[in-house]
Amino acid sequence: MPSYIVNKYRGLYKRACELYEEKKYKEAAEMLEVVVSKDEANFEANFLLGEIYYYGKEVLKNEKRAFSCYLYAAENNLKDAIYMVGLCYYNGTGVFLDYNQAYKWFNEAVKYGVPMAQYYLGHMYKEGISVSKDYPHALMWLLKAAKEEIAIAQKEAGMCYEDLGEKFAAATMFLAGAKNNDLYSMIKIADYYTEGEVVPKDLEIAVDFYRKASKMGSKEADIKLAMVYENNEFEQENEEKAVLLYIDAAKSGNAVAANNLARCYYYGKGVAEDKYFAYTWWSKAANGGNVDAMVSLADYLTNPPIDKVAQDLITAKYWWMKACEAGNSYAMYRLANCFEKGIGFPSVSFEEAYKWYKLSAKSGNIEAQEALKRFKKHLSGKIKIKASQEI
Repeated sequence: MPSYIVNKYRGLYKRACELYEEKKYKEAAEMLEVVVSKDEANFEANFLLGEIYYYGKEVLKNEKRAFSCYLYAAENNLKDAIYMVGLCYYNGTGVFLDYNQAYKWFNEAVKYGVPMAQYYLGHMYKEGISVSKDYPHALMWLLKAAKEEIAIAQKEAGMCYEDLGEKFAAATMFLAGAKNNDLYSMIKIADYYTEGEVVPKDLEIAVDFYRKASKMGSKEADIKLAMVYENNEFEQENEEKAVLLYIDAAKSGNAVAANNLARCYYYGKGVAEDKYFAYTWWSKAANGGNVDAMVSLADYLTNPPIDKVAQDLITAKYWWMKACEAGNSYAMYRLANCFEKGIGFPSVSFEEAYKWYKLSAKSGNIEAQEALKRFKKHLSGKIKIKASQEI
């Protein structure tokens, strides 16, 4: 092709780039279509056209067309296009999903130092996608991307370190991710500062990160912020803030918040004591699947603190059983108590009582361990035990 014709299309490409920068994507696409059809050596034009179709910038999304543009540019060693081809294969965008091909193209892209390709390789090793799960390889690539301030890589590097038991390294990564506005990292590093086991306990820093996560719409952060207010030495005003946060999350159906709100009403923390409101919120939390609420509600119904709620041993037994299914050792102990005394059951069953005492004791419940000692004194072949008056 004569050089003056090539130069003509180079000029057209330059004008398309200007339009792209001005966010006049439709006009840019029209010019780029001409360029890529006439100037086969302009790989950058193919990539830019691919971007317009991939994201649907002022044109209808055309993922197949985007992929073909990326692939042409990638096959001619344009590094950003190489990464995008890998991403298309990874997500099945404009081409059949193929993790093996994604891995291949990401491997090419990292040769050019593309940070997001480094992240995806690390992620694939972390999750065992197309390759064997391999945390050392995962961390090698995730840390490279993390150094380039890729927040998701910082988060996943933290997750890898946490799984490996290297919590100080995990905290370092989560702190970096949090500073880059990664929501998960914000909550995790706030947890670390709240617990004070890996980093020095600092509730002010924890509260700051929980608040930032809350502003990003995290209900989990709302609840954890409320728990810091409730369980630490803050002013009464902050206990009241905790209740408001619990109320907001509980009304949205969050069972953890409903359980915590019930506790606040029961003990009068940040709100006027109201044993009936405690009962209603524990009921909602238990029905929402919160195991702690199941236990509290069963205790409540066994010995109601107010006349407004009648003793209900049948329902209490039901919640003990539900909490047992979730592995709660205290509930196992109480259920064993129900079987031994016939509470909520048609008759006493010492065999069932022994079974649940044993399971509870195995989980570390001291009261169950003591009950087992008593039961074992009466074992002879099959379980034949006289009823005990107390546990």
